[in-house]
Amino acid sequence: MTSWWRRPVDRSLYMIGGTLAVAAAGQFLMPPAPPVPTTVVVPITSLALVCPALPGDTPGFSIATKGALLDGKGTAHLDLQASRAASATVKGADVRVAFVKHSSAALFTAEGSSASQLVADASIAGTSNTTRGYASYACQPPSASQWLVGGSSEAGRIAVLDIANVEATPATVDIELWTDNGKSGARSLNGVEVPARSRLQLSLALVDPGRSMYALHVIATSGQVTSAIFDRGQAALSSLGVDVVPSVGGLLASSIVGVIPEGSSNATLGLRSMATS
Repeated sequence: MTSWWRRPVDRSLYMIGGTLAVAAAGQFLMPPAPPVPTTVVVPITSLALVCPALPGDTPGFSIATKGALLDGKGTAHLDLQASRAASATVKGADVRVAFVKHSSAALFTAEGSSASQLVADASIAGTSNTTRGYASYACQPPSASQWLVGGSSEAGRIAVLDIANVEATPATVDIELWTDNGKSGARSLNGVEVPARSRLQLSLALVDPGRSMYALHVIATSGQVTSAIFDRGQAALSSLGVDVVPSVGGLLASSIVGVIPEGSSNATLGLRSMATS
């Protein structure tokens, strides 16, 4: 063995130089790295927005749906799915308001370039001493999984889960329900069928009565649905307010609550953690 190999400094320089030479050769011999794929943005070509929980047959309420196209052009369509169905055209130049006379679900649809510009909501206003109150909520696209937190079946309150199927084929849903005592086992709500172009209404008091708040997971095992909770209260001859709880697509780490009117002494913020550990 040569004397230079015995010297640590020479030996280190030799090994570093060999490593650099192998790395440099690899740059030329190895195939180039594949290019990073370009993000492709697929434009929305159709959109359906649904507002369930429109109790048009309930006395003492004025119910309306509103739709508009933000770009100010194009057209969309409104379909009120009820025992007496009605339809209308939403033009981009103005806001279309339709008053709901019969219990129904409102379906807004838009195609082509207008789809990404469609917005729609619904409002419910009590018009008597026993129904006084106001609630508004945004229409939501149908989906296979939705969460809702709210509603009460304590004395003087009525909460109804409204599930709308606006498709031309039936949908099947499973409904998981939690209360302040945990997951409810009071009644099986699996495999519930919602016929085509119709709604399923379920009084929460008939499932698990006397609860201050519910949390529900609506799972469509076939088809897609849209759901909301219509909640109202009454004490003697006075109203305790009205609320509509729309659905969200999944559990949230944070959320923004809309404006609570001044003087809403009976307003309640409902929170429910679904953590299991």
